[in-house]
This record gives sequence, C-alpha cells and structure tokens, in this order.
Amino acid sequence: MPKQERRIISLAIMGICFASMYWNDGINDFIYDRYKHIGNITIICSVITFFCSSMLSVANIIVMYIPRSKIIKCFKNLLLICALLAILIGFTVQFNHIFIFILMYFVFDLVFEILSVLHYGYEVVATEDDRLIHVENKRKIGFFMVKGSFVLICNFLFVQLGNLGFLIACIASSITFIVIYFIQQNISYVNIKPDVKNDNIIQKFNLRKYSKNFKLFVVASIFIQFSTINLVMIFSYHLMDSGMEFSTLKITKSITVLIAILAFFVIEILNKYKKILFGYVLSLFIVLILSILNVSSIFMLAILFGAISFQGMLACPARYFLLANDSYMEENIQKDAILNIISNIGGILSSTLLLVPFRLAIFMTSISLLIAIISIFYIFKTRLR
Repeated sequence: MPKQERRIISLAIMGICFASMYWNDGINDFIYDRYKHIGNITIICSVITFFCSSMLSVANIIVMYIPRSKIIKCFKNLLLICALLAILIGFTVQFNHIFIFILMYFVFDLVFEILSVLHYGYEVVATEDDRLIHVENKRKIGFFMVKGSFVLICNFLFVQLGNLGFLIACIASSITFIVIYFIQQNISYVNIKPDVKNDNIIQKFNLRKYSKNFKLFVVASIFIQFSTINLVMIFSYHLMDSGMEFSTLKITKSITVLIAILAFFVIEILNKYKKILFGYVLSLFIVLILSILNVSSIFMLAILFGAISFQGMLACPARYFLLANDSYMEENIQKDAILNIISNIGGILSSTLLLVPFRLAIFMTSISLLIAIISIFYIFKTRLR
C-alpha cells in the first residue's frame, strides 16, 4: 500500500476527537448531568443541539466553496485551530464556566464540522479514483474502532473524575489533532481536476434536475435525521430524569460500543454481497421497533443504542453507493454536500424533541422513521434505476 494511502487511513485516529468532543457522542449527557441543577438545562442543551445541527449545514455550504486546489491546505489549518479550541473548552468546564463553555463550543463545533465534512473531499483529491472506496472503507473501519474504544475510556473518565476527566479527554483530543497535522505534512494531490465553479448556489439546490431516487433519498434522509440524530439523547435525558445514575447510563453506552464494534463485520458482509441498502433498511426497522417498545432494561437499551449506531455506520456506505450509481452525474463532492445540507433540516428540527414530553417525542420519531423506511425500501426495490 502506498505511503500516502497509509497517511489517509491514519485519519482514523480522529475517532478519539469525536468520542470526547462531539456533542452527540458523549458531551451532551455529561453536561446535562453536571448542570441539571440549573432549571433551564434542558433548554440550554436543546439550543446547543439546534446550533450544532445548523452548523453542519453551514459547514457543508462553506466546503462547497473551497476550491479543490485549496482543500489540503485548509484541512491542515483546521486541525491546528481545533487543537487550540479543544484545550480551551476543557478548561471552561474544569472551572465551571458553563456559559463561556457554550460560546467556546459554538466556535469549536463550526470548525470541527467543516473539518469533518472536508474529509471526503480531502480523500478524493489525495487518492486515485480506483483506490478511493478501498481507502475510505479502511479509514471508516479504523475510525469507528478507535472511536468506540475511546468512548469506553471517556465514559470511565467522565464518571470517575468528572470535570477533570473531561479536561483530560479534551487534552487527548488536542494532542490527536496535532499528531494528525504532522502525519499529513507530506500529502500531495494525486487526483487533480479543474476547480468546480459555484457561481449560482441556488441552482445547486434545484432538486428538479436530479434523478428521482436521489430526490427520494434526500427526503428520506430528512426524516432519518429528524428521528435518529437525537434519539439517544432523548432516551438519556429521560432515564436520568427518571432516576438512573449517570454511571449506569455510561455502562449501558459502553455495552453499546461493544455491539457497534461487532457491527463492522456485518457491514463487511453486506458490502461484499452488495446488500448495503437492505442492511440500512433493516437497521432502521430495528430502531423503530425498539423505540416503540420503550425499552428500559440496560441490555435492551444497549441493543437500541447499538442499533442507532449501526444505522449511522451504514449511512455512509449507503450514501456513497447511491452517489456512485445515481443517474444524474454531477461532481460527487458537490452532491454529497447538497445531500448533507438539505437532509440536515431534519437534524435542526429534531432539537425541538428535547423540549416535548418523552412519549410524544417517541411517537414523532416513530412516524418519521416509518416514512423513511418506506422511502429507502422503494429505492432498494428499484435498484437505483
């Protein structure tokens, strides 16, 4: 394997940063538990969730305007900015400055989302076309393995050390960003194409020009984002409000990580037999059933959280499969960004689910999931034609 491909795959260690710094992956319940004595903590968490979802759309729009010739330089600079902000965020929590934390995290989240979205473009310009899927799969598998392992470590740190544990996790993230920066120093362009002009962004969002299945997948993605992106958070807050200890919740999420790791092998089998979309529909159906059953035992909760993680893992290969087989051939980096921006409407709207009663939130997510499953199943049956 060429050295440059190994460097691209090494981006998998950024799973450390996602495990410790990404809002939906652990910070939210830590902040909720630490500051639940504040009367409006649910509103605060909802606002942060709304902002994080909004920043994902903003990040995708920004990435659409980054020229191919500037992607590698931008990616490296973003790594350094994230390293600095991660340290600052850790100290704001250590000294219990919740509102300073919110402001700092807003800035960090925007930069981190741009970095996250830019991953795909970074791989495209630094990898040969015929090697892209292979390198992407290797990086993704490594990423989820690293992330899953570090989630276990973060759970231990948050439960045993509290604010100090969060600071340690932030320092680990900062070091990881810096290490990645130096590993990527000798990356060069190997897939050079003319920069895509984006003079009229409104035309990019004119869905009428895209294929029928692409439009349907966009609609389905909106409902999927609405129903799943904050589902773990909804259950977590409900369980803590019902008396579950923070340590017990983290144990449950630790079991979830082990289930998610096993899911990698299932994904490899699905990919081998080209059944990614079938697996995606099945994972959404499992989430729907377990949500309706309103499970409460640690084991069943772990399965529910694991199923949510599993569908999240399948979302990327399912999307890439769609983009590769779609009849409307536009620049895939552009199409991926457009899909992210529009479908993230569901993620933005889902922040309101944290403010409604638990049973109503589950009812709304269940209806949304059912619509998404029917849409994805239709795409699967038509085989993207």
